[in-house]
Amino acid sequence: GASLTALNASELGSGTVPTARLGSGTASSSVFLAGDNTWAAAGGDNTPYVVVRPSGNTTISDATWTTVTLDNEILDSDGAFSSNTFTVPSGKAGKYLISYSVRTLCSTFAISTEATIGIDGTRDNVPLQDWNFDPDYEVKIFTLSNTYIKDLSVGEAVTLEHTANTDGGSPEIREFGTYLSIMRILT
Repeated sequence: GASLTALNASELGSGTVPTARLGSGTASSSVFLAGDNTWAAAGGDNTPYVVVRPSGNTTISDATWTTVTLDNEILDSDGAFSSNTFTVPSGKAGKYLISYSVRTLCSTFAISTEATIGIDGTRDNVPLQDWNFDPDYEVKIFTLSNTYIKDLSVGEAVTLEHTANTDGGSPEIREFGTYLSIMRILT
């Protein structure tokens, strides 16, 4: 047995072939044997990811676009969230799953409300959540939410943006029901 050098693999009936004989490179628990017979890094991770929300209710100006105050970090894998802004870290460009919700209470009925993300200070109008109401229908509290996939580049800054037109009222972004969640996805 020990002097065999040209045994066809189809002749193996039992036992274990050492990993060093299976492919080039070094086998370990963090790699897999790829189709080209090399050991390749397994998977990857979905970082960075953040989940943030307000720590309290915030009154905003009527009919004015406002960056939503998100000062309660629930998760922040890479320290990429600061001052109401998620910034794509170095080496982490790619596709991101973005989910948000804004819950607003109005002191008078709402005529319209909109929410979207901002990228580098510019509102991303696709997709833009936009509700318009019949002025005879008094809506006092409402929630806008959305989830979608967006390509983001290193250094791009993402914020949650909102406006409510209450015809002179004092809209208030509610702590509960408002959040921003961002996670890089593997493709």
